[in-house]
Amino acid sequence: MVCASWFRSVRLIPLVVAMTVILAACAEGDTASQTTDEGDTTEQGTIERIRERGTLRVGAECLYKGTCFLDPDTGERLGYGVDVTNILAADLGVDVEWVDMEWTALIPAIQTGQVDMITQGMTRTPERAFAVTFTDPMEYYPQALVLNAESELLEVENLDEVIVALNQPDRTITFLLGGAHQIIVENSFPRAQHRGLESAQAFEEVATGRADAMIADTGDAWDYMQNNPRATIWQMRAISTHQGSFVVAYGDLEFLTWLNNWVAYYTANGTLRNLKLAWNQERGIPADLAGLPPAGAGR
Repeated sequence: MVCASWFRSVRLIPLVVAMTVILAACAEGDTASQTTDEGDTTEQGTIERIRERGTLRVGAECLYKGTCFLDPDTGERLGYGVDVTNILAADLGVDVEWVDMEWTALIPAIQTGQVDMITQGMTRTPERAFAVTFTDPMEYYPQALVLNAESELLEVENLDEVIVALNQPDRTITFLLGGAHQIIVENSFPRAQHRGLESAQAFEEVATGRADAMIADTGDAWDYMQNNPRATIWQMRAISTHQGSFVVAYGDLEFLTWLNNWVAYYTANGTLRNLKLAWNQERGIPADLAGLPPAGAGR
């Protein structure tokens, strides 16, 4: 019985070896076929593709003064985000290809590969981080509490007291639709009514008294106040700060590592802070509302 069993095992060895060789050959063939069909792009990193193409495709909604906007006279694209993007592209050795779209379309554009990155400084939130990858912060957005210019709360100096007064069922708080301000509104004023609107309309609701308050970036609030004095910033100071980051495809570690190094370098040498400071001065934004990147410490 032992001998018969041994002989059967010996006869099976060539069959097992043959099947192993066949399976390996098939797997190699499938891999080669996939590489051929896809033109070798599956192994090509984002940076390599960008440099080979010669352009950095950037998704943007250029409607925000000081960050990314079009000069009304010349049509030239201007702003802190534009300056930063131009430096970034130069370091990659490529040109910038701007792809304009609405704010809510930016993340889907990253997911589908329509653009390589977003450079406007998108606020990092847990929900967004499920869909895309954020770099270290390269911009800071102080948040302001905007009130009607005749609001009785303007005289209240304690922020906690103001929040308690606004966190009532008969109060309405507006915020920019599609932005991260909604998180602040929902967490700080859970009992109040919330209304997400487009930027100008959200401010207008407060200015006309149809809403009691709004949470907005200090820069946007400051710009609105210059032409619409019916709304103003509570105590002319920020109540919190959001961090803005570059955005790339989810899990793109190679590009993420390079970009984080880029952010660290230009933060340390003061470039990001100086660019932001120049645009804040252009808009006349007070220092308490500035939201500047950290001061450089590198050499």
